[in-house]
Amino acid sequence: MTATAAEPTSPFERAAWLYQTGDYAAVVLYLSEQEEKDARSLALLANAQLKLGNKEAAADVFVTLADAITDRRGFFLKSAATLYRECRSQAKLAAIAEAAILANPGDSKSAFDLLHAAGRGLATEEVEPLLGHLDPMNPEHVYFVANFYRHRKQDAERGYAVLVAGVEACPGNVFLKIQRFAAAGPVLDFPSLRAFDDLMREPRSDLAQRIFAEQLALQRLYWCDDERANAGPSLNWRLLTARKRAEGRGPRPRRTIGPASKPLRIGYLSNDFGNEVVMSVFRPVLERHDRTAFDIKFLCYSDPEARKFQQTWPDSLRSAIIPIADLSDEQAAEAIAAAEIDILVDLKGYTKGDRLNIMTLTDAPVTATYLGYPCSAYGADIDYLISDPIVTPDTSKPHYTEQLCRLPEVQMPNPPLDPGAGPSMRRSYWGLPEGKFVFASFNAHYKITPRVFDLWAHILDAVPDSVFWIAVREGFVRKNLLAEFARLGIGADRIIFTDKVLRFADHIGRLSLADLALDTLPYNGHSTTADMLRGGLPVITVKGRCYHSRVSWSLLNACGLGELAADTDEDYCRIAVKLADDPARLAEIKARLKRSRATSPLFDPDRMARHLESAYQLMAHRARLGLPPDHIDVPALPPTGVPDHSTFPVS
Repeated sequence: MTATAAEPTSPFERAAWLYQTGDYAAVVLYLSEQEEKDARSLALLANAQLKLGNKEAAADVFVTLADAITDRRGFFLKSAATLYRECRSQAKLAAIAEAAILANPGDSKSAFDLLHAAGRGLATEEVEPLLGHLDPMNPEHVYFVANFYRHRKQDAERGYAVLVAGVEACPGNVFLKIQRFAAAGPVLDFPSLRAFDDLMREPRSDLAQRIFAEQLALQRLYWCDDERANAGPSLNWRLLTARKRAEGRGPRPRRTIGPASKPLRIGYLSNDFGNEVVMSVFRPVLERHDRTAFDIKFLCYSDPEARKFQQTWPDSLRSAIIPIADLSDEQAAEAIAAAEIDILVDLKGYTKGDRLNIMTLTDAPVTATYLGYPCSAYGADIDYLISDPIVTPDTSKPHYTEQLCRLPEVQMPNPPLDPGAGPSMRRSYWGLPEGKFVFASFNAHYKITPRVFDLWAHILDAVPDSVFWIAVREGFVRKNLLAEFARLGIGADRIIFTDKVLRFADHIGRLSLADLALDTLPYNGHSTTADMLRGGLPVITVKGRCYHSRVSWSLLNACGLGELAADTDEDYCRIAVKLADDPARLAEIKARLKRSRATSPLFDPDRMARHLESAYQLMAHRARLGLPPDHIDVPALPPTGVPDHSTFPVS
């Protein structure tokens, strides 16, 4: 066919003519067939793809244009990056991130957006050289850089230094102040921790009130033992409210619960279905659920590494997994409805990685929260919190938006005792001196507060022939701890550091080498205290005023050692010093612990499974009667043995 003067005479003109007619699909088809395209044709192709809503395809063309028109390279790469972010093309975004940042020097906002969005798609060694393109006066940028280094264990000190510098550069920024105080615990920056304690004392200033309101809910628990305050609004609540608003819809009407003639379908919601602490203590109970009366499902949004670990699970657990990691909150709620879950149990609360918005969207007839977060999940609209009478006595009821469903003996599940666990060891293997009294703390060191540190120093001073065995890994954190002990008159020669061990049996085996464990306050050891008792090591704690500060008391009580939960800080010190000075009394307590462990409900996952199942049946019974959730006290099963609960007050 011979071209006329009115017809397009080049590929670009032909494509431009089609574009002007609005036939964008024809433009894409025509230009895609051309082996060579000039810059004008590429620009036309990119715009046609955008008109069709093909953002990723348009971004691909912009990347090609960046190489074709070098003087506009920065513009085209930034455009491509924006589109890749919008369509969540993580791999392609990561592939151009470095080039886009380098092509737009001085644009710290774009650099931040790119690094933040590319996330895990970039290797650590790729990110670090690009951090210099961020703005050291922008609090968000400072926080990003600090987190980058803090998440690399060997650079945690550097990350904290970035935060400190950021606070100095932006003295009026409350967000950075909060982050600096939050980071002070993990590095044991005691001057900052003490300054924070002074700031947060009642009555609180306007700044203190702002900081309290902007803290993550879990971070509050590490220092605050005020049940009313901890149960109120937090940063997590505001984030959850924003997610609810973004979802664009309210909760679904609740479905009718299944009939009593069918197995009750329980759905556990979490991302901890892997080699996690929660799963390590809860798995024995999950394996013992009565499958004739309960149909168990795991609504799992764990990361790929955790999902690999699931391959080691027995078929009964592995077959119960419903993956929801790639689903939106709304889609996850639909999956829960499709699975006909009767009782949806959140295992996260306000902890890292929670998806509590699913709990607000679900149509499950009954909802509950358990195990992961020792406080009220304020704002998540959950029906029940599963606990026990010690961690949540009647006085706790006004401070929970959930109704309390209290298990009769202890709220924490645990594996059964293993008679073969804990190989015999000598003190010398762990660098412990013979003939010295050994106090120990294996709790996470970010739970160490100035309050408990002062008590520890007082105890060590009162028992001069003693040492303190403590689990702290990082060198600069150890340095900070030693400096604070030195300030309080305790020499470095009395502090013996240890690290985690790979084998759980080795950890349990070494615990009996110590004489007495000292709990952290106000946030107790939870699984750590259970480990101590499993290893035969008594623990001194204080009866706190909140769930998280009463857990050790609950665990001690379940092992017949309730008298080791002191009423006051002064009693905490007095009991510790008294037992250090009375070897016979301490030996009697250890012997009693050894006897009581065998029948303790703490190490009886079968009994825990039955109590938990009773809790679910009682929740379901109310729902079938059309009654709203109300406080429930689960009745105890008949005792399986006769534990020795005789007590000998330490006075």
